[in-house]
Amino acid sequence: MKRVCAWCNTHLGEVTSDIHNEHTITHGICETCLNKMFGSNNIDFVPFLNSLAAPVVLIDDNNTYLSANNLALAVLGKEREKLQQNRTGDIFTCENSHLDGGCGHTDKCGGCQMLKLINDTYEDKDNFDHVPVTLFQKKGEVRHKLELELTTEKVNGLVLMRIDNLK
Repeated sequence: MKRVCAWCNTHLGEVTSDIHNEHTITHGICETCLNKMFGSNNIDFVPFLNSLAAPVVLIDDNNTYLSANNLALAVLGKEREKLQQNRTGDIFTCENSHLDGGCGHTDKCGGCQMLKLINDTYEDKDNFDHVPVTLFQKKGEVRHKLELELTTEKVNGLVLMRIDNLK
């Protein structure tokens, strides 16, 4: 599948997809447009993220939440102010995120599909499109299976993760 910058239409390469053909186009942001939008050190990503028409979360190299758009917050049932410096397992209410070490650092995290996807994207292995992910949430004593598809892209050392087909 072809990937182009949503702002300037620069070709950004190809993305592997099991559900879309090579003629389908998906959008990202090129480094030039990203630098134009976020040239300062005190970056407020929210206006940019809110301009995207899908729920997206921005994650740093330590699997830590940086920001999300309003659509993602609504899908996750979270408030922006309570998410700062949380890891992705915390924002998705993963049943293992409260264990010693926290998200990404427990003996249960080795098989985490979401963590692997984020790490593979960050390590430049690929950008991914509509990858099926299953995790279990725990809210109080209630355990709930969460099935979703995630699309990831690395932009300037950060991972932009789109939440697709949440079930």
